[in-house]
Amino acid sequence: MIKIPKIICLMTFGRAGSKFFHSLVDWHPQVMNFPRTFNYDDFWGKLPPEANIDQIADLFTDRYPRFFSCKEWYKFNKYDRSENLGSNMDETFSIDSSLFKKNLKELLSGKQIFRKVLFIALHQAYHLACGRDLPKKPFILYHIHDTNNLNSLGVCLEDFPVDTSLLVMARHPVGSINAVVKWMEMQGILSSGHLCFHQKQVLKGTSELCEQFPDLDIKVLPLEQLHQDIVGCMKAFVNWQGLDWHDSLLKSTRMGKLWWGNGKNPMNGVNPNIQIYSPKSWLEQKDLKVLTLVAKERLRKLGYLNTSSKNRPPSRLLALLPTAGEMQMLKHESLPVWLKYYALRVINYFSFANKFSTKKEKVPKLLCEK
Repeated sequence: MIKIPKIICLMTFGRAGSKFFHSLVDWHPQVMNFPRTFNYDDFWGKLPPEANIDQIADLFTDRYPRFFSCKEWYKFNKYDRSENLGSNMDETFSIDSSLFKKNLKELLSGKQIFRKVLFIALHQAYHLACGRDLPKKPFILYHIHDTNNLNSLGVCLEDFPVDTSLLVMARHPVGSINAVVKWMEMQGILSSGHLCFHQKQVLKGTSELCEQFPDLDIKVLPLEQLHQDIVGCMKAFVNWQGLDWHDSLLKSTRMGKLWWGNGKNPMNGVNPNIQIYSPKSWLEQKDLKVLTLVAKERLRKLGYLNTSSKNRPPSRLLALLPTAGEMQMLKHESLPVWLKYYALRVINYFSFANKFSTKKEKVPKLLCEK
């Protein structure tokens, strides 16, 4: 019989360190997880009717080669460093796909393949293929990633209604957007469309999650807090989940080997000197004022709002001015393309501004809330 684990969903909006948190939980002996984000509903929905175990296993390994070979990761982020793991940055990882398929076949042999059964079996088969023992008190870290993927979360809750909780990684909203622009610059993929997508996610925050899943146990973890107090944050995490403490929770790893992040410069572990974002230009000061009009409750609750400031509230019309990120995009894209996404961002802003003016934004409790 396949034992039902607890499911820890992980999501984020903007660029807020979800992969870093994933790396801290990566090698905990009770936690089964894939080394990168996964949207199971999408995989399940594309399975052929009456697919057998062999077909399912082949489709999974074909679709997710990055789970089995470090050499696939450059396609997603050329700075991901999965070929530069370990203390000397000279280690890699490779998982035997044939062993994974063998494990999956044994786990599902003689069983009817329901959606929830396959979800668990995929994680178990992968965990075993990594040379790890199945935990007696199992957890699955399900890294859904974008808060836009509400369907992935909804499907998980349909299958595991009482065994699922959600951790949302957060970051100062303007700092998060700036980090998205920086990431696009690093990858050489500057795009107004990509920026607009993340601007919308940052604008809505956790509001849709709270509205659509009001009974779900949700906690928020600001990235800055995780860097400044990793021990306190990870202890709060294990207490919340009922996990056993394990020192691997203080190490940033991929497949149990030290991981050096996906930023431009390699860095393993936390940066205790990380600072909460503060604007550096007039445009960024304006961006912060505009975001405060929409997300004041979120900024206050996450510790980003300067409560001593008693300045007169800015006009919403400031939102009609381009953001610092949009001005950067204007240098790299044609005016018609830029105007299209600039207009979408403005519409998104006023849509959420109107919504939160009549309905207070819902912000879950912080992971380390006292």
